[in-house]
Amino acid sequence: MKRSCDVMPGTIGIVAMIILGATGNLDAAQKNRSQSTSENEFPFEAQGRVSKHGYDKCMSGINYDLRSDVNPPLLPKIYWLAAVAKHDRATLEQASKNSSLVLVKGTMMTNVEACTWINVSSVTLVNKSGQRKNMSKELIHSVDSVTITYIKKNPPEYRIDATGKATTSGWSNPELSAVVYVQAPPDGIYDYDFVAEPPSGVAAQVLTPIKAQKVLGKMPKGFRGVRVSAKSNKKEALLGKIQKSE
Repeated sequence: MKRSCDVMPGTIGIVAMIILGATGNLDAAQKNRSQSTSENEFPFEAQGRVSKHGYDKCMSGINYDLRSDVNPPLLPKIYWLAAVAKHDRATLEQASKNSSLVLVKGTMMTNVEACTWINVSSVTLVNKSGQRKNMSKELIHSVDSVTITYIKKNPPEYRIDATGKATTSGWSNPELSAVVYVQAPPDGIYDYDFVAEPPSGVAAQVLTPIKAQKVLGKMPKGFRGVRVSAKSNKKEALLGKIQKSE
């Protein structure tokens, strides 16, 4: 009996070490999962053509790629889509087979591993008139000014305002089109293209003022400002010169 009792403390110690080791591994796994959660979210809306996605290195349910429809000198962008709803997946599948144009809405996500993808909230097939309208957007001639305004809300918002000039009169539907990064820009300055629809008919050949704005929600980690590009120049607005609005 005495020998049996002498063994028990050692056995108990070994069991305790195993339990502590398992707890440590669980804590590490939970920490890794928490570090993999998304940190930044932005509203997203774009149209283009889709194809099936390959290996999902972000491990976020990415199943399709969206290639944006733009005219030169703009370059098409590739967005990774994570579609969950059955209807959205069916629409994307159909579009990937017949090269249909689709309008995708959702939330742009970026996690701490610098993976960026779109959580899809809706997918709509675009008719031919919508296709022609989208493809007509081009960079304006020049950017005159760019500002960032802090809007006191819960949660807070930030508004980008840009002014510039188009080459003629008659340009419409101006927009600040966000450049999507697979990895966050090292300088913390995010790029936007200042685009609009040129006139379809006769227009006065004179430089014409034009303006656009974009409202952002939660800012990305390391965000320092924005850079807005036109055909002939670029301008930046940094957080150090941010304006405030009630």
